[in-house]
Amino acid sequence: MWFANLTRSDRELLDLIQRWKGSRVQAWEYSVSHGQLLVRFHREGSNPIPSFYLYCKNCHSVQFESHWVGADVRFSTSPGKYGPQITVVDGNHLHVVCGYVGGVESEEFISIPLPNAA
Repeated sequence: MWFANLTRSDRELLDLIQRWKGSRVQAWEYSVSHGQLLVRFHREGSNPIPSFYLYCKNCHSVQFESHWVGADVRFSTSPGKYGPQITVVDGNHLHVVCGYVGGVESEEFISIPLPNAA
């Protein structure tokens, strides 16, 4: 499953974010009950499927537009009540406060796994 390939360090995630800077962005999938958000980054062209997905888990606060152009994602970590609190922002388009963030590139469309599929 795709989440086995998620980034394993902040440096790895920052490298992916930088590689996809300026791309098109879609709020791809959001699960309120499981506090998960999947954001898809892609480029225009003859094959728009290769994508970078930003996966946020244990979300406490989520605000996003459905889509935008010109990705410029930034994230910061601070102490939270139950461990690290990560804030992910992209201008006025995206603001997420969560307990985990990772990324993965994929040649296929991906989806948040169902609870009994993980």
